[in-house]
Amino acid sequence: MKQIIKKSIVFITAAAIMLTLAMPMSAEAASKKGKGVAKKKGVAMITAKVKGSKTLRCKVTVKDNRKPVTNARNVIRQNKT
Repeated sequence: MKQIIKKSIVFITAAAIMLTLAMPMSAEAASKKGKGVAKKKGVAMITAKVKGSKTLRCKVTVKDNRKPVTNARNVIRQNKT
């Protein structure tokens, strides 16, 4: 009797796993568009809610690649002295 129950549980579990994997999954892009603006260098986590209670997260790293600007007049004055 115990073996029949164990075999039944194994069969039902295997069937449930196979049905779960066989079901098609679909995803759609949201119609709303977002925009993020960097204010300073660092790391930020962007979080978006999707239909119902699902949330998606994306880690964003902002680097400061700007080159310093030199004042041409100061360079000329330093070279003259």
